[in-house]
Amino acid sequence: MHETGSRGTSSEPDRLLRALGDDDSLVSGLRVDEETRRALFSAMVRLRSFDDECVALQRAGTLPSFFSSRLQEAVICGAAQALADGDAVFPTPREYGVSLQRGVPAEELAAQILGKAGGRPEERSSKGRQAPCYVSFRAAKIASVSGIIGAHLPHAVGYAWACRVRKTSHVVLAFLGDGATSAGEFHNALNFGGVMKAPVLFLCRNNGVAISTPVARQTASETLAEKAHAYGIPGLLVDGTDAIAVYNAVRTWVDAARRGGGAMLIEARTDLLPDRDPIARLERHLMKDNLLSENAASAIDAAARAEALAAVNAAKGRPAPGRETLFDDVFAVVPRHLVSQRDHA
Repeated sequence: MHETGSRGTSSEPDRLLRALGDDDSLVSGLRVDEETRRALFSAMVRLRSFDDECVALQRAGTLPSFFSSRLQEAVICGAAQALADGDAVFPTPREYGVSLQRGVPAEELAAQILGKAGGRPEERSSKGRQAPCYVSFRAAKIASVSGIIGAHLPHAVGYAWACRVRKTSHVVLAFLGDGATSAGEFHNALNFGGVMKAPVLFLCRNNGVAISTPVARQTASETLAEKAHAYGIPGLLVDGTDAIAVYNAVRTWVDAARRGGGAMLIEARTDLLPDRDPIARLERHLMKDNLLSENAASAIDAAARAEALAAVNAAKGRPAPGRETLFDDVFAVVPRHLVSQRDHA
């Protein structure tokens, strides 16, 4: 991939890696198959459409809150595309859309976001009892989302370490926002990931602002990627508006991790080029390479919007979880006084 820019503060400067040049062509020497590039585009459009429907629900007051993934699709979909089915994902609320790429039906995802019951047991890990976007799907190897920023990162390391101890080929992808790099759990996780050589990738979406705190107020480091060096793991800076670059970076790490490589930190910058919509960039590239026509792009968009609307409408019609399920999954043996309350719910 193409490298641009440097810190100038190290003998091994972090460089911004890109797969798409200024003219939307693949950089010289990079080869990514046509099927993967088309799949990335379809996944991103599908996520954008679903996200738009959920944002509309939040604006209408149907959802109390919602973590939009708009303009973050290249990071989310690019990374998910590089994984195999058996690999685990530890997301934040913004990566709820990974489940769509991992085979979770759109209606089931909508149901969990809306707090609805139903669906096949293997598809409803959160059983409609979580906050919007705090969904998990055990069958899809998507872990439960933590309400505490960064708290999931040590858990991801533990899971990855278990994969290594058990001598499996599975790897773990842990998403985080730039704000999580200011949490103690981030440093604990990177330290243990490095020491244990755990096959875990820390993928940081850096849009420049964590809720309302600019990155410059959080750290004096020129990049977040360089924080990896203190823990003996590699750090990489990637253009987060370039889905192919994200995919290629994650795929390269995955291949190495399956052969015994350890942890890594990737910083995906989405704040550098705010005028570059990641979907529009990839669409222009595909059209330039004659891999997509305007009619085909319109058809993909229409199908994605129809799917999202149908999923949300179907999920709205589902019942809420029964009150008698309030104590499920809390105790191995439900105490008698709670059994009484449950039976009289």
